[in-house]
Amino acid sequence: MSTAQPARPLPGRVLVVDDERLNRTLLRSLLQAAGYQVSEAEDGEQALAQVGAEVPDVILLDVMMPGLDGYAVCRRLKADQATAHLPILIVTALNDREARLAGIGAGANDFLTKPIDRQEVLLRVHNAVYAKHLFDDNLSYQRDLEEKVAAQTQELRLAHARLEQQVRELEGRDRLVHLQNAEADLPGACGEILRVFAEVLSADRLILYRPAGNQLRAAAAMGVSAPGRLENPEQLGALPALPREGGEDLGAQVFASGRPACNAQGQAAAPLRCRDENLGVICLEGGAVATGEQEEALNAFWRLSREAALVLHAVQIAEELAGTEDLKSLIELEGNE
Repeated sequence: MSTAQPARPLPGRVLVVDDERLNRTLLRSLLQAAGYQVSEAEDGEQALAQVGAEVPDVILLDVMMPGLDGYAVCRRLKADQATAHLPILIVTALNDREARLAGIGAGANDFLTKPIDRQEVLLRVHNAVYAKHLFDDNLSYQRDLEEKVAAQTQELRLAHARLEQQVRELEGRDRLVHLQNAEADLPGACGEILRVFAEVLSADRLILYRPAGNQLRAAAAMGVSAPGRLENPEQLGALPALPREGGEDLGAQVFASGRPACNAQGQAAAPLRCRDENLGVICLEGGAVATGEQEEALNAFWRLSREAALVLHAVQIAEELAGTEDLKSLIELEGNE
């Protein structure tokens, strides 16, 4: 009948806890000769301190020690989530049934009997280290899997958010296209443009400026006095005008350059240009342009501003034609007289 031979030792760190120096020296010599890294603790408090500094792969824990005995140390380690998985081998006297039952109750994973047997020690330590490595590998795999799932979930959330943003933009642009063919006056068209921009970009504050002489004056505003509220004409008159050229305000700079821009304060502005005619500028704050999806939001802002410029151009032409018709009617009336 063959005797079981110790398996080839795995790389591992073993903490030997015993108040008897001779016992610690014996176990250290045996385990180091087998290729293990060994550290020692002479009492329970020292053992807990060493585990707190660096978690070993297995603990060989004597029961009878001054201060904290082996059972108390075992219970503390098993109660801590960070060390609950740590294999603990209780070292107890041969055939000591009560000690074994107490060790099981404290959470011990295995036992070594005194006097120790070389082959038994190496086999049980090998199995404990293997179990610890297996646990660590599974834990690492689980964490990697959770990180991948979290990353993929975040990607799906962002993709869904981008899709919703694209749908809102298409709906907004469709409303602006219909507005080009509607019989709307200039104040009504400007107000509807801001409603579209507010819904698509979730902006907190919007102002549409139109050129008036050497200034830019507010033709429509939303969210200035109250969130989501379209301001009335009296409130528009109280808003400060912007210079058409040379101003430091973002809206004035964008109007002059003809290029959209944003700043670190979550503000953005886009020109309302139709062909070579500069019809105004839209300024907004907050919402999508102030989030991590700023670049996509600014691109949508720029595309919407071009549609809005077409709306203003269509309304302007309609008003000019209406003025021509009124002039014709007046001329015909005077001719009849």
